[in-house]
Amino acid sequence: MTELDCVKRLAELDVRGETALAIEYCEKFPCSENSKCQRYLGWINAERKEYEKAVEWYLKAAAQGDAKAIEECWACVLNIDASGNIDRAIELCRTAPLSEHLNFQRYLAKAYFDQGNIDQTLHWSLKIAECGGAEDLLYVAKLYLSEGKPSQAIDFLKRAASVGSVRAHQLLGEMYGFGIGVTKDSKVAANYYHKKKGSDYFFGRP
Repeated sequence: MTELDCVKRLAELDVRGETALAIEYCEKFPCSENSKCQRYLGWINAERKEYEKAVEWYLKAAAQGDAKAIEECWACVLNIDASGNIDRAIELCRTAPLSEHLNFQRYLAKAYFDQGNIDQTLHWSLKIAECGGAEDLLYVAKLYLSEGKPSQAIDFLKRAASVGSVRAHQLLGEMYGFGIGVTKDSKVAANYYHKKKGSDYFFGRP
């Protein structure tokens, strides 16, 4: 039986409302290896609020590169989190290929922060910052500053400033102005204070 046969037969059963037969059909090899059948089984279980079973099938489809299955896994993770099973939600977010996507990385960074695990918070925040978003770069810099590592924060502040972060300009101005993590340089400090026109902090005003 070809992949097309699996999908065609599933569609016929689904249209006729023969859910039990459709489930039985999708659970049998070779259709159980088909991403559309896997997503169908995930959907059925999610509708029944059996999110653990749902995510198992969605993960199989996601592993085959099904982008919609990734989105459906995310919905399951949120429901598992809402049920109070944070550890399971974390475990799922760490599972490939989910761990390669921003939603899951953001969840992990927040979950570990809430648990007070700064090392893991930083680990996942660094992965998020690879996308180069201003707020994400600034967040990593703040984590380093909170850990007393200003020299490691500088590069992330510069990258955040380069993509428009007003707060990064301000912090760089302060760090160069007071020599925090860098050699004190009032000219560089003034440049950062004034570089962002229309900023909402005092020293950046014309």
